This record gives sequence, structure tokens and C-alpha cells, in this order.
Amino acid sequence: TLEVLARHIRVRNIACSTLVRHGDTAAVLEEVLRERPAGRLLMGSHATPGANSGSLGRTASSLLLQTPVPVCVLPSHVVRQSQTGLGQESVATPDSILYPVGEHGPHPEGIRFALDLAQYFHAELILLQIAAPDRVVADPMSTTCPAALWPHVRRIRIADGKADSVLQVMRENGARMLLVDAPPSPENSTVDPESMAALVASSPCPVLTFPVLPWNRDFLPVDTLSAYRSGVLSVLSPGVH
Repeated sequence: TLEVLARHIRVRNIACSTLVRHGDTAAVLEEVLRERPAGRLLMGSHATPGANSGSLGRTASSLLLQTPVPVCVLPSHVVRQSQTGLGQESVATPDSILYPVGEHGPHPEGIRFALDLAQYFHAELILLQIAAPDRVVADPMSTTCPAALWPHVRRIRIADGKADSVLQVMRENGARMLLVDAPPSPENSTVDPESMAALVASSPCPVLTFPVLPWNRDFLPVDTLSAYRSGVLSVLSPGVH
């Protein structure tokens, strides 16, 4: 079955290979990522079509915050549309990307990735700063990236990072992709860690989690999409049964 799907993908001039492994999902994925370094992990929010769309699947929940590469979670309705094979349904290219940040501003590697992603898709970047009304907040655009290279950026501020609040901002602004730091930082008042699973499960559009280092650690600069542009970046899409 996987090989039939792989042939459909190769017809579209996309290199595709298949693997079948047995064992615990998280352990198997860690093993595969070591064998074949991937730039993204792509998965659905649920493995079965009848699952509750208001909650995240057990496997997705366990992988969301511990995978060392960006994880893209597709909404349940997109997964249901594609379960019979590769049809005409597809996820539209995002024209706006919502990126929640905390009162201290975004992580340096997070904002670089967000700007690079928005520039790649020619999309508007919506910075959603989450902070209490009485708090003095940092400029969310305090970054060393050349201003001439920035995509169009819009800023919004709300008081809490609960899933319902973020989803309301998404609906009101027509965001077509949600970018979230993983793991979320309680100290920085970004998306409430307890709301992360509910937010991913209820999102009407793809959610991309970007792994960031803790605030008290140095980080290495990464050219996040250069490999993707040159066609050598691999994507790992697990099929969970």
C-alpha cells in the first residue's frame, strides 16, 4: 500500500521512499531520524478518521514536544480527505502565518524561522504577542535580520495564551498556518503549555511546531529553508497503525 502511494508521489517529481518498522512510535522515529536525517516530521492530528477532533491523538501528543525537528500537524479533515489515496484535495499555500510570542518577544531562532517561512511562501506574518495588559513588553521585531528582507509583518496583542483565544485570533485574521515554539515557555507567557494539545487538535489549518532552545542557552544560527529550496531536505511522514 505504501509503495503504491510512493509511486503516485514520484510521478510528481518528488523523491519518495518507504519504510516499515515495528515498535514504539517515538522510539522508532528517533531511530529513523538518526539513520536518515529529516528536516520535517509531517503527521495527522489523529491516526483514525473517527477520533474526536477536539483532542489530540496519543501518538501525536507524545511526538509534538519531543521531536528535534519542526513538526507539521495536519488538521483531521485534511487527513480524512486523503485516506483513500492521493486525490485532488490539498492544503492551500498559506497567505498568512500566525506566530504567537511572549512578553519578552520571540526566541531569536524562532523569529528567524518565522521570517524565512513567511518570505518563502510570500505570506504575511502575524505576530501575536501574549502578555498581561499591565505588563511592559519587548519589541517582537528586535532581531538582526536585514529589514529589506522582511516579509509584511502585522502585530496583535492579547492577554492570555489559552487555545480559545489563539483560535479566535486565527479566525478573525484568516491565518492559514500556525507556527508555535516547542516546547512553549511558561516563563515567557507564550501559548499556555496545557493548551498546546487543544490548540493543535482544534486548529482549522496546519500547525508547525518549531523546536527552540531554552532562553538561558546559546543557540547556533540555522539557515532554515536553504536545504528545502535546493531540494535536498527530506520530510518524514509516519503512518501510525
